[in-house]
Amino acid sequence: MKEDEAERDRDMESIRKSEEKFRTIFDHTNDAMFVHDLNGKMLEVNLVACERLGVTREELLQMTLIDIDSPEHAELVPERMHQLITKNYHIFETCHVRKDKSRIPTEISARMIEYNGQPAILSIARDITERKRVEEAL
Repeated sequence: MKEDEAERDRDMESIRKSEEKFRTIFDHTNDAMFVHDLNGKMLEVNLVACERLGVTREELLQMTLIDIDSPEHAELVPERMHQLITKNYHIFETCHVRKDKSRIPTEISARMIEYNGQPAILSIARDITERKRVEEAL
């Protein structure tokens, strides 16, 4: 019985360390990361996404893709989802809107994944504000 408890404790510690490693990497990238379902509802987000959009994690987890995209880009979400589901990945530009209503030009690299046993999408969002400034200057 003690061996079973010790093994279970080792397994739980291993899971805790694995979660800690994942969370460290996920939260400390340079890009915002979103895991969302096929309807665009947020399932997981990293700290960069929250900071960039000016919202708490709890607020962001109550949002959908349409809530964070600018209105002219939000109407493109269904077509982008179709492209993504058809090809399993999709790269495109959009514009995210912060809580204060300021805009962030963004490049999205999205890929179909399985999350908690369900189909989902991992979207990595890169702020391309500086790139857009340079393009406009040229």
